[in-house]
This record gives sequence, C-alpha cells and structure tokens, in this order.
Amino acid sequence: MVRRHTAKFYAVAFRILRNKEEAEDVVQDCFLKFWYDPSIWVYEKKTKFTTWFCKIVINKCYDCLKKFKEAGLDDNFDIADNAKNAEHFIDEKERNNILNAAYLTLDIKQRTALALSFFENNKNQESAKIMKLSLKAFQSLLMRSKEALKNQFEKLGGIYE
Repeated sequence: MVRRHTAKFYAVAFRILRNKEEAEDVVQDCFLKFWYDPSIWVYEKKTKFTTWFCKIVINKCYDCLKKFKEAGLDDNFDIADNAKNAEHFIDEKERNNILNAAYLTLDIKQRTALALSFFENNKNQESAKIMKLSLKAFQSLLMRSKEALKNQFEKLGGIYE
C-alpha cells in the first residue's frame, strides 16, 4: 500500500508545502499513524482509502504550515523543459518561476484545490470530498483559484497565453 500510494501523496504534500523534506516527513508520519492504528479508517463509511488518506495528508500539511513560516521555493524545484535552444529554455524557466511565485501567493485552500485538480488529476467530486466541500463549493473555489493565479501571474510579469 505504501509503495502504491506514496508518490501521489508526496506530490500533494509537496505542492502544499513546497519543501521536499517536509513533504516526505508528512507522508511518512501519516502512513505511520495509519500503520499503528488502522482502525482510524472506517471502511463502513464508504469513503475510498485514497480520498480519506489524502485528507489526512492535507491536514498534516496545514499543521506544518501553521508551525513554520513558509520560505520560498525549494532550490531543487525545476520543471523539466525539452526545448532545443537556450533562449526558449530561459524563457520557459522564467515563466515557470513567475508561475510558481504566483502560486505561492494564493491562500492555502486555493493552492490545495489547484493541486488536487490539476497536479493530481482528481475529479472534482473526489477533490470536493477530500476538502470536505460540496461539489458546487469546490467548483467555485477552483474557479476563483484559477482566476487568482492568472491575476497574480500577470501582476508578477508573466504573459498569460
């Protein structure tokens, strides 16, 4: 179970925390909590394990953010670019840096909604369940998040395409 799900939950934690080590620690702590007391997941409630566990990971990330003031992007965070010329590579890297900076200005719920929908490719219904929102409330949050990201991106000098 750990091997099968760790990558997905790590990706969610990293998108929220923006720190590799913290994200790894969060996922490990959550799996250990479940290991020591598997009864905390009540199957009879008909909630998928991944939905339930993702909420546990997100809550742990929120707790970490409350404890530590978030410090910028991790130096190891680079988005792969397959461009063939250096100029294109530099433009893409600058655009990604602006996008990441814009992403970090969003509030934690907006970042979570974007992470669940776009980075983790969850369906809106599942993302809404994870965030304990109605589908309509989640869709509204997602739309506001996308608009806020676009506005911040443009404000920081990015060109929205």
